[in-house]
Amino acid sequence: MRRAVLVVTTLLVAAVLGVQAQAGPIIPMHQQTVTEDVHGSVRSVTVTGDYSSVKVLTGTSTRVRAQESWNFQQPKLTVSLNRGVLKVEISCTDSTTVGGVVFVGSGDLVNDCTDDLTVTVPSAASLAVTSSGAITSTGRHAAQRLHSYGAGVTVAHSIGSVDASSDSGNVTGSDLHGVQVSLRSGQGSVEARGLRATELSLSSDAGDVSADSVVVGNLSAHSGQGALAVTDTTARSMMLSTDSGDITLQRLHLGSLQASTGQGIVRSSHLSAATASLRSSSGDVTVNDANSSTLELSSGQGTLTTTGLRVTHLTATTDAGNIHAVTTNAPNEMLLHSGQGTVLGDVATGTYAVTASSGQ
Repeated sequence: MRRAVLVVTTLLVAAVLGVQAQAGPIIPMHQQTVTEDVHGSVRSVTVTGDYSSVKVLTGTSTRVRAQESWNFQQPKLTVSLNRGVLKVEISCTDSTTVGGVVFVGSGDLVNDCTDDLTVTVPSAASLAVTSSGAITSTGRHAAQRLHSYGAGVTVAHSIGSVDASSDSGNVTGSDLHGVQVSLRSGQGSVEARGLRATELSLSSDAGDVSADSVVVGNLSAHSGQGALAVTDTTARSMMLSTDSGDITLQRLHLGSLQASTGQGIVRSSHLSAATASLRSSSGDVTVNDANSSTLELSSGQGTLTTTGLRVTHLTATTDAGNIHAVTTNAPNEMLLHSGQGTVLGDVATGTYAVTASSGQ
């Protein structure tokens, strides 16, 4: 008897999979939009989805709308408000029984279920969202914590601390004002635009990371394999690192800067920083139009190049590459060293004490 059941199950699963392979995805047979108006004061919102895309909008009243489609079992929507805490949960059924056989994970197999959410809530309510689908939040004036397991996260036009992350999708923050803002992704890109924050953290394990038109106290940005780009930014301190990507810096006004890459190149233009350190383990480092009290450049094997430099103390070191340092002023100190390459220093007219040596 057990053997017969196993045989039937195998054949039925194979038959279903075979139909899907030949005919493509199963088209949902049922579609419905469910809307629930929520009455009462809301101070915090928690949204939990499964395959859902979640969109959170700002309004004077609170409303939950679910766009549902399914074949066998309708998604389950739960909305509750208790002491100012609004909880919204929606899920497709995890299993479907057909002819006595249970199929697990029916949202991807037989049921072809979707359950997208749009939540409209007053701006002052704090927000927490988790789902496997895309998450979008706009116009919040409270703390937000957003996480997607498989898609992108976008947060915009908001005031308050933000923690937005995705395991594999892109993460974007624009026009945000908060004490702490954190944007991170496992595999996707991370982008910050028009941010004002005391602490800003950007990171991706594999994607590119960029910041544009940002004013912050402290900025840290890291990418495991992607490139880093920062433009039109003002910060008290900035720490940038990438294991293998390039670093591009344009029009920065900083107190201190540390930028390092393992295998990429570093390019900087129109930089103003009291102290700055630009490093590459193997690539070139190029600085154009910089104003700094103390500037340090280093590379393992690459070439170091500066033009339009106004600096008090300059140190440039490379193990194997060439150095070409051009300043428009007379630095108090300029130390240039290459293990195997050519060294050239070009400074303003003046009287200098020069120490030069060559192993060859």
